[in-house]
Amino acid sequence: MLLKYYLQVSECLESHFGLRLGKEDKILKLSFQEAVWKKKKKKKKKKKKNKKKKKKKKKKKKKKKKKRSLKQEV
Repeated sequence: MLLKYYLQVSECLESHFGLRLGKEDKILKLSFQEAVWKKKKKKKKKKKKNKKKKKKKKKKKKKKKKKRSLKQEV
């Protein structure tokens, strides 16, 4: 998806301003890659936090189930 976005940006620049993104235009490519990297980094952090919360919830559920089963046996 990000590659498609990059291609769209390059097409727009070429059509409107007559600029072509090639090996010569490294500055724009680098800035685009940095933006992509930052987005990926932010997304990974959020996912890790959610995983920790989910693990805690699962542990609590298991404890509750054990307590219920013990009460039913007695």
